[in-house]
This record gives sequence, C-alpha cells and structure tokens, in this order.
Amino acid sequence: MSRYAVVDASNAPIVYVRVVAEPDDEGFSRYISDVGGAFRELDKFALIFNTGDLNRFPAKYREILNQWLVDTEAEFKGRWVSSAFVIKNRLIRGVLSAIYWMNRPYYEHCVVSSDEVAWEWTCSRLSAAGVALPNHVERASGL
Repeated sequence: MSRYAVVDASNAPIVYVRVVAEPDDEGFSRYISDVGGAFRELDKFALIFNTGDLNRFPAKYREILNQWLVDTEAEFKGRWVSSAFVIKNRLIRGVLSAIYWMNRPYYEHCVVSSDEVAWEWTCSRLSAAGVALPNHVERASGL
C-alpha cells in the first residue's frame, strides 16, 4: 500500500504529519483516513504538517482536501485549535500564507520554515486554549 504521509499522534493532543512521497490516489486516501481517525480520538488537538521535500500538490488532491475540510468542519470546529505548516520553500510558504490570509480557516494557523518553530508555536497555541500538553513531548521530527 502506498503512503503519502505518516500521521503520528503519539504526542497527543499534537498530531504530527510528515509527507514522505508525492501524492497518489491510494496514499492520499490513506492519509485522509489516518488524520481523520487521529483527530476523532482527541477532544481538542493541533496539527503540525511538515511537507518535507514535496514541491507540488496537484489540484485533484487540493480539491479532495478542501472537500474533506468542508465535510468535517461541524465535527472538528471548536476542537481543532491550530495548524502549523512546515514548508522549506520560501515561495510556497508565501503562497500558502496568502491563501490563508484571503480565506481564513476556523482554526489558528501559521506557515513556518522549521519544525522547531512549528512545535513552539503549536505548544503556545494549545496552552493559550487551556489544553494540557503531555509531560514529555517527543517531537516526531527528532528535535
């Protein structure tokens, strides 16, 4: 079975996703199922999404993701505290920031260049929302 991304909820309420390959139908479907399952297990949660070396994200998968976000908004709104997107490429970071500036999601978000910044920001957002962090946060990124 192909895999687009690894979904790690071992540091709940933080769900860490790391892209490991270009998307294909099977891998992207598995990702959507895995992340939805992780979210459903948690009362409140935050997402860190590391795009790795991904340089393109075909329109087909953007549409599937956008529809999934619409379909699950009622289920996750009020529980989804924040999302941090780790993107190495400065241009892609700028594009995603602009998209979110024009079309704000129902959760807090940031677009950053490193896992370290994403983890710090995410922990601060969860704390501000009154969500307890695990005693020892083992960052999936190895930090």
